[in-house]
Order: sequence, then C-alpha cells, then structure tokens
Amino acid sequence: MKNISKITLASSIAFSSVLGLSFVNSGDSHIEAEAAQTPYYNYEGYAGNDSSFLLDKEFMNGIKYNNLTFNGIKVTDNTGNDRLTKYDQSFSGVSENHKSANSVDFNVKDQLTVQQLKNAYGSSLIKMKTHENSNDIYVYRPNNDIGVMFNTNNDNVTDVHIGYGGAGG
Repeated sequence: MKNISKITLASSIAFSSVLGLSFVNSGDSHIEAEAAQTPYYNYEGYAGNDSSFLLDKEFMNGIKYNNLTFNGIKVTDNTGNDRLTKYDQSFSGVSENHKSANSVDFNVKDQLTVQQLKNAYGSSLIKMKTHENSNDIYVYRPNNDIGVMFNTNNDNVTDVHIGYGGAGG
C-alpha cells in the first residue's frame, strides 16, 4: 500500500509539473509586466567579407534605434579622440576605455549592389549629389542621429561609413 501511495504522489507531482501547476503558494500573487526591449544589432567579425548584413531588417532597426555594436564597440554619439582598428573596421571618436566610438568604416569586399540597397531600404535610401559620373553616395538615416553612408562605384558598394554627424553619420 505504501508503494501505491508513493507512486500516486510522484505521479501527481509529475503531472502538475507538466501542467505548470504548483503546490507551493508564495503569498505574492501579482504579475509583473515584462519591459519592452529596444531593438539592437551586434556584429562580430569581418564586416566587409560578407556585407549582406547591411540588408538585414535587424541591422536597420539597430540603426533606427541608435543601438549598434561592432566587435564589442558600441557606435554612439561619442566625443572620444582615439582611433582603433578591429578586424577590418576602422573606428573613429573612440572612448578612452575603447567601449564606444562615434563611427565605424569598412571596405566592402564582396558584391553589394545599389539595386540590393534600394530593395532593402526603399524610399528611406537617399541618393546624394556628387560631381563624379560613376561614383554615387547613398545614405540611410531614419532619424537625426546615426546614419549609414554607402559609397559606390559603377553601381557596386565600395565602402560603408556608419556613425554620427555629416551626411551619412
């Protein structure tokens, strides 16, 4: 009989665990709302070798919400004076602790076309006027803060500047 009671009790506990029931009442029965999380984008590695992340909605949201990090360095409206190179990215306006920078630049080594940019960014992508026939500059700046500037040559992106201030950031 003891074995049947133990089996019944164990089965009841297992069954209630599966259903999410609890035998313990903590006395605190309020429900806390989960805080909304601001979209962010974190990139690790060589950015120019596979630049397809630039077409990613998560990347665009990171720009839109001023929440972007490259290899542990957050791109912020920073006043640092240092420069730093990590992987294939060049950071400017780097803070003393090397945790944030005003901008990041890198060359695009794979093929990223102007048409791909237009498809991804739509009407938010602005073409800047330039004096050269084959070189154009496109800018994505969803607010008055951080921006992305795409330098092109013959309809291919050659390099990218992400940051604060100026045409692209």
